[in-house]
Amino acid sequence: MEQRSKTNPRFQEPDTLFALNDDVGQSASARALVSASVPADESGADAELRVRAQQIARLTYRQCETIRDLGIACGMEPQVAATTALIVADPQEVIAQLKRLRQEVIAPEVIASVLDLDVLTAGLVRAPENLRMGGRRYEGDFDLPPYTSTPDNKTLLFVLEGFDNTSDAMDCYFSELAKTDNEVRETNDYGADIRNRGIRQGGILFPASLKFSHTAPGVAGWETADCYGRTYFIQEAEGITAADVLEWLRTVPTDSRELARHPLQMRRNALLAIAGKVLSDNPISEAEELRLRRAVMPRTRMIVSVAGSTPLDEIRRRVVSLQHLDRPTAFSTVTDWQTRAEAVLAWCEEKNLFVHPPEIPSADVKRWLDAPADAVANSECHGDDIAVIAMASLLHSPDTRLDRQIGKALRTRGVTGVVRTNARSQVAAHVICHSLQGGGSDSGVRSSMERVLRWTALRDLEVDMRPVEILLDEAMLELEFEAQQRSTGLKPTPGPATRQIAARAAYHLVCSPVGKKPLLRRSSHGAEAGQGVEPGQVLQKLASTQSGLQQLAQAIFDGRRGLPIRRLAADTTAEDTEDEPGQNEQLDDFALRTLALQSKPMIADRSAAAQVAHDSETLSKLVTDVSSVVESMKGHSDDESSGLPYVEDRGWADPEGSREPLKEALDLLMYWHQVYTVVNRQRPTDGGPTQNARS
Repeated sequence: MEQRSKTNPRFQEPDTLFALNDDVGQSASARALVSASVPADESGADAELRVRAQQIARLTYRQCETIRDLGIACGMEPQVAATTALIVADPQEVIAQLKRLRQEVIAPEVIASVLDLDVLTAGLVRAPENLRMGGRRYEGDFDLPPYTSTPDNKTLLFVLEGFDNTSDAMDCYFSELAKTDNEVRETNDYGADIRNRGIRQGGILFPASLKFSHTAPGVAGWETADCYGRTYFIQEAEGITAADVLEWLRTVPTDSRELARHPLQMRRNALLAIAGKVLSDNPISEAEELRLRRAVMPRTRMIVSVAGSTPLDEIRRRVVSLQHLDRPTAFSTVTDWQTRAEAVLAWCEEKNLFVHPPEIPSADVKRWLDAPADAVANSECHGDDIAVIAMASLLHSPDTRLDRQIGKALRTRGVTGVVRTNARSQVAAHVICHSLQGGGSDSGVRSSMERVLRWTALRDLEVDMRPVEILLDEAMLELEFEAQQRSTGLKPTPGPATRQIAARAAYHLVCSPVGKKPLLRRSSHGAEAGQGVEPGQVLQKLASTQSGLQQLAQAIFDGRRGLPIRRLAADTTAEDTEDEPGQNEQLDDFALRTLALQSKPMIADRSAAAQVAHDSETLSKLVTDVSSVVESMKGHSDDESSGLPYVEDRGWADPEGSREPLKEALDLLMYWHQVYTVVNRQRPTDGGPTQNARS
C-alpha cells in the first residue's frame, strides 16, 4: 500500500469533527477496541482505512434467515426484519445483539429496545418526513404527509394517497423528496467532508413502511431519523438514488441464489474485496479508497421496538428533536417553534387535553389545528374559532395541571432554560398563524400575535361558539359590572364574553387581511409620547371600553368575510355587512392605537361653556408652539459675530401666507375678549341706587 505522509491535510480530520465524534456516537469500549486494533506507528489515514475494512463482514443466506427470525421474535415487523440483514455491516454482531436485546431510555418517558451497530449506508431509506420541512409543509410548499404508525405500533407508516395510480404517487414522492435534498445541501456544512472522508458519527434509524398503493404491500426498511444529511451525501456521491434504495428493499431475497444476485449483496462483496486489499497491505486506487470510506455509518442506533402507548411517529419526532434542535447544523427559529408546536399538539391529542365545545369531536379539533387553512377554506369553522381553540388548549395559568402538561410536551423538543420564557405564547402563536396563506411566513405577524398572547386574560379560556352579537351584548353587561367593582375599590377582571370578543378580534387584527401589516402590533420607532404600548396592552384597553368593544366586534365581522376592517365612528355600533369599506373608512394601526389609548372622562360637562374652556386649553398650547417657532426664527444668523438675526437683516417673505390666518384669528380673539369684558363689566344690581338712597 502507498505510504502517505502524516502531514497530508487530505487525511487529517478537522478539529470540529474530532470534538463531535468524541462526544457522541462511540461508546468508550468501542473506542478502546479500535485503539487496540490499530498499530500505533501507522498514519491516521491508513489506520482509519483498516478500521473501515474491519467493520464489514460476509453475509450468508443462513444469517439472513436467522436475523429475520430473531428480529420478528424481538418485535420487528416481518417486512422490516426481512431487510435488516442487507444493511448491517457485521451480520454476526446483529445476531449476538438480538439474542441479548438491550433496553434504553431514548427520550423523556420513552423506553425502547435498541441495537447499536455499524450499518451500510447504501440501503438506508431517506426519510420522507423531515423536521426541516415542517414549516414548508404548512406554507403549502411540501406535499409529503407526516408519518403515522401501524396499528400495532411496531413501524412508522408512510402512505401517499389521492393518486390514480402508483406511478403518479411515486413521481410526487421523489419530486418532493428532492426538495428535502436541496434543503440539506443548502443548510448542512459537512457535505464535502462526508463525501471525502465518510461518516464518523452514527445516527438513529427507525423501522418504516412506505406505501404508494392500498393494494401493494409497499416497501419496508430502516429510515434515517436523524441522519438524513449524512446518508444523502454518501448516497449522492455513490450515485445511489432514492428510487434505487426502494427497489432494492422491495426485492427481498428468498434463497441463496437471489441473495447472491441482490444489488446490496453485490455491493457488499465489492467492499469486502477492497477491505481484503487494505488488510493485506495491497495498494488500492483512490476510487476504491473513497468507496470504502463511504460504506459504513458506525455505531448507529436501530430502534427495534418501543414500550408504552405513545405512537412511534411521535417518539421519532421527540428523538430527532433532541438530537437536532440544539445541534451545530441549526434549524431556523421558525422551524424550531413549528416543530415544538407539532409536539405540543401531538401531546394534547395523546393526553386528550384539547379544550373545545362538546359538539366538536376531538379528532376534528386536531385536524383543524394541523391544517387550519383547509378547515377555513372548507367552511368548517372560522379562523378565529381555531385561534380561540389554540389559546384555550395551550395557554393556562402557571403551575396548573394543564400548564404542567404543556411544559412536558415542550421538554420533548428541547425547551429548557431560558428558552422556556414565553414558550407557550410562542407555540400558540405559531399554531394560530398556520391558518394564514404561507403559514404566516412574515415573522412580524407571528411576533405580533405572540406579544398579544402575553395578556394574562387570554389564559384559561373556554371556547364559546355563540354568535358575535350575543357575545357583544354580554360583554357590554360585563363592562357595567366591572364599573361597579371599581367603584367599590375592587380591581375588575374581564368577563368571559369580553375575553371571547378580545381573543377572536386579536386574530383578525393581527392575521388579516392577508399580505398587510398587522393592525395590532408594536408601535413604530419614534412613536409619540404615550403610544409605546405593547399589543397585548392595546387589546386590554380596547376591551375595557364600550367603543373599544364595538371596534373589536367589527374586526370579527369584517375579518370573517375577508374584508378590510372598517373604522367605527364615535358612538356607533358594530354591524355585519357585506359591503367593503372605502379607503377612507378602513381602520389603520394608528387609529386603532389612538382609540385604545384615548382618555375620555366618564363624567363630562357637555355645555358650550365647558367646551370653550377645553378649546382654550388647546389654543394655549398652540400659542406656545407658535411663540417657540418665532423665537427659533429670530435666532438664525449667517454672521454670528454681527449678532444680527437673518429675519431682522433680510426680513421674512411669509412664503406660506401665515400672517393673514393669524391676523384673522387674533382679530376674532380680540373681539371675543371685548365682548367678554362688556358682558361681565360690574353693574349695579336691580334697584340698587334706590336702596342706597334709602339707607
